[in-house]
Amino acid sequence: MQAFSRFNRIHLITIVTILFTVHLWISYVSFHYDYLGIEVKPTESDTWVISKFHSGSTAHISGLQLYDEVLRIDGRPVMQHFSVPLFHSIEQASQIEVLRHDRITTYTIFDIKNPMASRSLLNYAAELIMFIVAAVLYTRAALTVSTRLLIFIFILMGLAFMCTEASSRADVLSKFILFSSISLIPFLFVHFMYRLLKEKGQSFFNFFWIKLAYCFVIPFVLLRIVYFFPVASYTYYSLDRLITLLSFAIGCTLSLIFLIFLYIKRRYEYSYSATIIKTMFFAFGISFTPYLLLSAIPDMLGKQLVSYSYTIWCILLFPIFFFYFASRKKLFNFKWSGIEKMLIQFFSTLTHRSNPTTLAMHQIIRNFKKIQQLEDLRTFFLPELCRVLKVKHAAVCINYYSHFNFFSHGDIDKEHLKQILQNDSESTIASEYLIFDIEQNADYSGYLIIKYPNRSLLAACQQWLETLCGPLSLVIENIHLSKKLSMRVTNYINEAAAASEQPLAASQWINKLTFQLQEMERARIASDLHDTVLQDIFFARQRVVKIQEKKLNANEINIYLQELTEFLDIININAREAAFLLYPHQLKEAGFAVAISNLIETERGIAPYKLRLKIEHSKKWDALPSDILLQLFRISQELLSNAKKHSKAHNVSLHFYKTDYQYCLHYSDNGVGISEYKHEDTMGWIGIRQRVANIDASIEVKTASGRGLSVLIILAEE
Repeated sequence: MQAFSRFNRIHLITIVTILFTVHLWISYVSFHYDYLGIEVKPTESDTWVISKFHSGSTAHISGLQLYDEVLRIDGRPVMQHFSVPLFHSIEQASQIEVLRHDRITTYTIFDIKNPMASRSLLNYAAELIMFIVAAVLYTRAALTVSTRLLIFIFILMGLAFMCTEASSRADVLSKFILFSSISLIPFLFVHFMYRLLKEKGQSFFNFFWIKLAYCFVIPFVLLRIVYFFPVASYTYYSLDRLITLLSFAIGCTLSLIFLIFLYIKRRYEYSYSATIIKTMFFAFGISFTPYLLLSAIPDMLGKQLVSYSYTIWCILLFPIFFFYFASRKKLFNFKWSGIEKMLIQFFSTLTHRSNPTTLAMHQIIRNFKKIQQLEDLRTFFLPELCRVLKVKHAAVCINYYSHFNFFSHGDIDKEHLKQILQNDSESTIASEYLIFDIEQNADYSGYLIIKYPNRSLLAACQQWLETLCGPLSLVIENIHLSKKLSMRVTNYINEAAAASEQPLAASQWINKLTFQLQEMERARIASDLHDTVLQDIFFARQRVVKIQEKKLNANEINIYLQELTEFLDIININAREAAFLLYPHQLKEAGFAVAISNLIETERGIAPYKLRLKIEHSKKWDALPSDILLQLFRISQELLSNAKKHSKAHNVSLHFYKTDYQYCLHYSDNGVGISEYKHEDTMGWIGIRQRVANIDASIEVKTASGRGLSVLIILAEE
């Protein structure tokens, strides 16, 4: 392990040293030589004439003119200057002797101010951004295969920006690096997407096609070694330039086609991989498409629509969009230090344009999920409300028409408030309190009370508070109905036990069923925990024991601890997945579509079949009552579980859609069908039918031997 780590360090130091050395040479070329931008062409009489001046060059302000016959460069014959036979250009020269109208003139270019120096600095700034992104990924993200590929992509992008100016000055090394980088980047991006999705349990095509693409690109990269030998010629350079542009165009086109294909397949999903696909599609498309459509493809056809010097800056958007979406959608688990977290939070605050009051209300509503009983209002609701409103005293009052129940934060005069609520004294209210009706029904009435000496300061928040009373009333009503239901079940059991006609029959049946369900759920929970979390913890303990038994130095201990940290991260992920299967909190936090999509995402990694999900009208599904959504989620879990155990299917599909008056869940597979196993008496199918009945839905089961299974669950819209 220590040798492997030392090898990695040596490898890293070697790469950094090579990059630094290359950077020094390219910087020397970029700043030492002016960009002349002179193209020359041979004539029938074996002479060379100036055929073109590129925009932004220094030659056009030096006095040189088109069709001047070039005689000598830096005192030597034209063909002895390296850039003429190889690139048909004049670069890295200080003196040019030309013949014009039978008159020989020598032009000195060395002393002319270089107008491209500022652009070179901008390129180096872009290069620095790319290398910083690569360094952050290397030091702060888990080094999976996909992460390493992404690091390589950003390094190549940095090299491309680094070599842009030196390449325009006919530097051979820069052209070698630039052409190779442009050729490889789009194919590496496809490879990165393939590996990233494969690590998330996704596989959309055979890796053979990526190998085939590399077999097309890599030989041309290796053949560019010819540039460093005298055998290189302008014909080879022209062909290589065309192949480079063609490789880039093909690679970008394949990347976009691949992303479009993935987007079409996953556009109705809200899973982690669907988020990755949409993010990368947007980031890659907006960054590389302008460079491809406005410069690369038109250049192959004869003339650029927009100069490379402008469209190349669109590529700089890729790391910006990538990091924005990667942090927002949590595509990578970055390990930030304390100072880095503070800086990220600071810049996030600067760039966030949402209304602060709206954000505060969202935070308060998110805290509602923590309220399990009315007493929790004192902990999770009222303190946050007072902080947002900048008041010291607030309360929620529940009037059960026989007594008042106050839940307060700060100094609230409960007796005085009772008199106000009973007498409805508007003048008293106006002087001391601002009171909002939360709920009025036959069982109770609820009030939100704010004590504030100057009501005018709360006028701007009045509409906000009235809106907040809506979700607050749902929380209080759910707690009230839950207690009411519990009391009714208890009374029913007691009455059944006391009945003389059927002594204990009903209560025994309820107790027996409840006990069976509890034991089944406990067994399932125990199995899940034993197979995942407990096993992982056991292996983690074994690693700790090994560290204790070995006599290690500080460096070796750090290596083992780093491994242990990564393993504990895996345990944390497994525990989260187990908790998600026990109770899908995402139903409340992110909605039904996201919860189902993440369930499918998890199943894809372990299921022996291909799994397809399609969710239409996701917002309408999210709007259904939470108890119905939970039942539908459990039904989906059970159908997928039955598919793994019994169906022997190769393809399984779940489709959620809505008609004019119905919500429909359609499950289908191409397995053996139901006839080969008894399903009516199994606990899984009994549970499915019971859940369907609980939500007043209907179920249609169609199956035949060897023709798979189709289950359609229809829920009428209320």
